[in-house]
Amino acid sequence: MAVEFKLTRKVPQDRPNVAVLHLSGWLDAQAEDQLVAAVQKARDMGAEYVLLELGGITTITSAGIRGIQKSFAIMTPKAGRSPAASSFAAHRRRSTRCSASPAS
Repeated sequence: MAVEFKLTRKVPQDRPNVAVLHLSGWLDAQAEDQLVAAVQKARDMGAEYVLLELGGITTITSAGIRGIQKSFAIMTPKAGRSPAASSFAAHRRRSTRCSASPAS
């Protein structure tokens, strides 16, 4: 018999851009949609970061892993929009412009 999935959300007072989701029970197909909806809601409410606290999870299925992956996709900037991706792309452009002088 599956243990009921529970999810609670907390926002640290000193970090309003962070949402901490405490999960417990079974993270399975029934819980997947709840997790994804909670992460989307946190994002919609201004969270830039979501921390999944999994200490109370007793069982995780492939559907639970899929829910974590979907949550990651919600919170991850699209390619080319993140400062790190832009910095890497700029570095690559500079690197390809520099070439060794032809040997004489």
